[in-house]
Amino acid sequence: MPVGHVFEDIADAMPQMVWLADPDGGTTYHNRRILEYTGLPAGVTLGAGWERLVHPDDVLASRATWLHSVRTKEPFETEYRLRRHDGVYRRFLARAHTQLDSRVVRWAGTCTDIEELRRTAGLLNAVANGTTDAVFVKDREGKYLLANPATARFVGRADGDLLGRTDAELFDADSARLVEERDRHVMTTGVAETDVEELTAAGVTRTYLATKAPYLDEDGAVIGVIGITRDITELKRSAESLRASEERQRLALRGAGGARGTGTWTQATSGGRRSCTSCGASNRERQ
Repeated sequence: MPVGHVFEDIADAMPQMVWLADPDGGTTYHNRRILEYTGLPAGVTLGAGWERLVHPDDVLASRATWLHSVRTKEPFETEYRLRRHDGVYRRFLARAHTQLDSRVVRWAGTCTDIEELRRTAGLLNAVANGTTDAVFVKDREGKYLLANPATARFVGRADGDLLGRTDAELFDADSARLVEERDRHVMTTGVAETDVEELTAAGVTRTYLATKAPYLDEDGAVIGVIGITRDITELKRSAESLRASEERQRLALRGAGGARGTGTWTQATSGGRRSCTSCGASNRERQ
């Protein structure tokens, strides 16, 4: 089926790579974006020529996924790295679906550059997985959408199986209610807040400093909670121990000062001797 000029104009105006393929999977059209990215002349990437752009390590997997979709007519989606005109490979998300007229007429697909997205996601994962603080995201129903390894350790889940679970499955009843109430408050007010929480999980009670903020969608609607929680149990114990030590020292100093001021001194006129009746101390003074 020929490609109309209107379609070509629209496709060339799009930031993504746009392509079409016949029912058997052979590429029949690429928009201008693909030519600009690859630096190759028109026609070189048609048919199965697109594979020459794919990173050698990604060719077999991408080919198998594409042929599966062609055979089953299921939507196509995969990620692969494509070589740019300067030899640099960047990661793309490729998607395609069929256009039907009682049968498959052709495939229409796009390739979207996700290199920066992947790099950013990698950095965030490195931070989340490297910190000793719990980092998590929950939806409005309280189900975990993201939870780093520290979150799993906090609730005694060595297997890290938290996704899709709620706090009622991880904490005791009272602790779960407390967490859920504070989550709802953050989602209702739309304002971030920091609280100290004493929670019990897997039979162990610990103290946490939890900062939570609303999780927003692209339209600004609140769709959950994001949070960072630090275990401050040992810090709290150290502070309490220090305060107790300071209080004992204060009481000891007060007692010592009082003892020094309680003696009663008397003067004997005949012998020139002064004595403390409470402690037995005496002193000879010259007249």
